[in-house]
Amino acid sequence: MSSIERSTIAARVSQELRRRIVSGEYPVGMKLQQELIARELGVSRSPVREALNQLEGEGLVTIISQKGATVSSIGTDEVYELFEIRLLLEPYLIKLSIPNMLSRDFDMAQEVITEMNDVDPSKWAEANWRFHSILYGPANRPTMMKTLERIHETFERYLRFQIVATNGRL
Repeated sequence: MSSIERSTIAARVSQELRRRIVSGEYPVGMKLQQELIARELGVSRSPVREALNQLEGEGLVTIISQKGATVSSIGTDEVYELFEIRLLLEPYLIKLSIPNMLSRDFDMAQEVITEMNDVDPSKWAEANWRFHSILYGPANRPTMMKTLERIHETFERYLRFQIVATNGRL
């Protein structure tokens, strides 16, 4: 049972660290000290280590043996590839979604669009993902949705800087 509990704690730590990275609270290049993070979150180092490994798999963190972890940057080639993946997945998902969409899906999407007109720029990317998930959710493809969500999260920290720098205009 402690294995499950530890995994749950690692998942929560991962979620919190992801939030801090995406929000810019942890900027690109910042060294992530396991001991400090563990103390801040009131957990042992083990779930922090697990969370950092997961975030490395998502491309948000770089771990160098014997040196620790830092917040990753994203290169031009990676951005290009991620956009390519979106261009392949998103039209396919919308094609699968449309036959399954109900009027409430369109109503919810419209509500998010209306919200996005007045949303604080730092919250725009989160609203953008909610909009996309409403459109693609009826496709019933959870693995593809998780992949797209990770791509959106990767872009979110860069979109946030762009939105703030351009006063909400992309």
